Amino acid sequence: MQTHNAVATPNALLLEEANLHNLKTLWHTYGSKLVHKQNGLTLWRNTGWPHRAWFDINEPHPSPNTTSDSNGELVAAIQQLPKGTVLPLYPHLLHNSPVATALATCTFNGPEFMQQAMVLALENFKPNTKGYPPELNFKTVTTQPSLKAWCAVASAAFGYNVAIANAQQLLEQPNALLILAYKNAVPVATALVLLTGHTAGIHQVGVLPTQQGQGWAKAIMQFVLSYAVQQKARHAVLQASAAGEPLYKQLGFNAQFLIKNVVLS
Repeated sequence: MQTHNAVATPNALLLEEANLHNLKTLWHTYGSKLVHKQNGLTLWRNTGWPHRAWFDINEPHPSPNTTSDSNGELVAAIQQLPKGTVLPLYPHLLHNSPVATALATCTFNGPEFMQQAMVLALENFKPNTKGYPPELNFKTVTTQPSLKAWCAVASAAFGYNVAIANAQQLLEQPNALLILAYKNAVPVATALVLLTGHTAGIHQVGVLPTQQGQGWAKAIMQFVLSYAVQQKARHAVLQASAAGEPLYKQLGFNAQFLIKNVVLS
């Protein structure tokens, strides 16, 4: 996996911000609660699944009003997050002095997992022209039965429970699309596309464990990328696990920055 860009050009930084904005928009859509606010900085957490906590920084530079007391309040807010909360840490947080200081004070003893933020310029993307495997077809999730099936497949694919109540919020968003891939009428793979501005965020790309290794992930990625092009998105972004990164590189995605996710214990 690649770390932060060696040369951070203005365009590269904008694309990194677009990736983070898309990801945070998704978390907010699932349901969020304000935990802490100070000097243009807010700390949020999900009200349920996917159990993330994250920072929104509305000032590019630390406020001169930041004091040791307010920093202590931020540390306390982080330490009081519920057990099991996942706190994503990425290089951009170090650009904000209060956040960097607070994170340096905190001790995280829980498990960690890494993700690679990636981007693809869609102006160079060539949609699949050979067709998809004949036994595979794609359907948009629009009903409760199909949402239940989507959550069941995603839960099995990722090894954790994808809550129907939270995923339901996406059905009410015109800029979100949930896709189910069916093999001979049986749901086998999932994907989610969230549009924010000219950016298409691709999330929850998963395949049933019994169906992995057959090319279904690549097929559903081709489908969602073609959809993103149809929606006039300029870039596609995602956060890859180590297992998924080779496929995304094959499709033309480039690495942006690393996200270290710490699970609070």
